[in-house]
Amino acid sequence: MHIVVCDDDKGCCTKIEKWVKEYKTIESVDITVDVFYSAETLIEKMKTGYFFDMIFLDIELPKKTGIDLGKIIVEKYDERLVSIVFISGKNIYCEKLFDLEPQNFHLKPIEKEMVFNDLKKYVDRNRNNRAILKYNENGVKKGIYIGDIIYIEACEKNLDVYTNDGKMTQIRGSIKNIEDEFGKYYIVKCHKSYAVNAKYIERYVNKNLILSNGKTIAVGRKYVQKIKEIWSKYEEDSFR
Repeated sequence: MHIVVCDDDKGCCTKIEKWVKEYKTIESVDITVDVFYSAETLIEKMKTGYFFDMIFLDIELPKKTGIDLGKIIVEKYDERLVSIVFISGKNIYCEKLFDLEPQNFHLKPIEKEMVFNDLKKYVDRNRNNRAILKYNENGVKKGIYIGDIIYIEACEKNLDVYTNDGKMTQIRGSIKNIEDEFGKYYIVKCHKSYAVNAKYIERYVNKNLILSNGKTIAVGRKYVQKIKEIWSKYEEDSFR
């Protein structure tokens, strides 16, 4: 989890950075935090492929404002990838923030409890099957919620990712890497060319998986036991 703080008030940056590190220690969460004192500096960094998951962003920055920067972030990254928490000494900006769909807005002075709550909300969202498969499309960073993926099919060096909105997205990658990274979210390999999300398994019949979208996928012999284990675990976890 990569956090950015962007504020021309160095004192405010220091406090938020300190609290993020405290949260990391208390909750044993893997977090890195970077500080920027202007929108322009962060924009230049973003041009190098720099990426972050969440930003505490001051609205009243010199030159480009936090709202200007927020628009650039939303345009450059899929809105599901970066959570924006706006902070300001004034409460006159609320209407201007609606289109950017920020995670939160805080009036200064910002308090530790506010920062902790924002971090907890982000962490909980990802723990609750909102982990994201990140990929690049024409230089734009995008993402797919793991919980929305029904199945993945390997096609040469690409992966066709089928989601519950009926769409297919092609990305670079391998089935093995996907399973290694997202297996804890019930993504399991069932064939040398397929991985499925146990959440969407309807039935297992005659060595075939029937998925919720009607797709039938043959299960390789060596994958049968693991499929049954992960499917069973998903059902157990769902009823807790």
